[in-house]
Amino acid sequence: MKVGGIRNVYRVLRKLPSTPGEIEGIANELYAHMKTREQRDLQRTRDVINLITSSACFSRNLSAYFGDDLRGMQAECGHCTWCETHKAVVLGKVAPVEINYPAIDAILRKCSARDDPRFLARIAFGITSPRVTAMRLSRSPVYGSLDDHDFMVRFIPSNVPHHE
Repeated sequence: MKVGGIRNVYRVLRKLPSTPGEIEGIANELYAHMKTREQRDLQRTRDVINLITSSACFSRNLSAYFGDDLRGMQAECGHCTWCETHKAVVLGKVAPVEINYPAIDAILRKCSARDDPRFLARIAFGITSPRVTAMRLSRSPVYGSLDDHDFMVRFIPSNVPHHE
């Protein structure tokens, strides 16, 4: 699902920061907020995976996850994978992917922005944002080209040519 047509509107309510320290403080606060949100989103994905790989009825788990009242609900729905088989869904282990340096190089050639590594990661993993849309990068072959990589793996791109 994708939310569309929504624009956040901001109004300046107080004097803008003028010192490097004030500006850095705001930038650090925004960065911390974005990191927290990113971790929360990743945890939500893990929660959904746990929901469907547990040894219980999907419907009951889903209802409980969203805080629905389970009173009056049967112990099992009778039609989900768990209820039909009484075997937990087992997700296959995904082997680590070798870092695709040519794909990284292609992203760097396509996008000249170097002010935000997370923005480049959004392009690489196919995560939309207003900036990705404005730059029309979601239509590019580089968009999502590293979606098979582990988002949380850190690496130093020493083998990638630097484009200025």
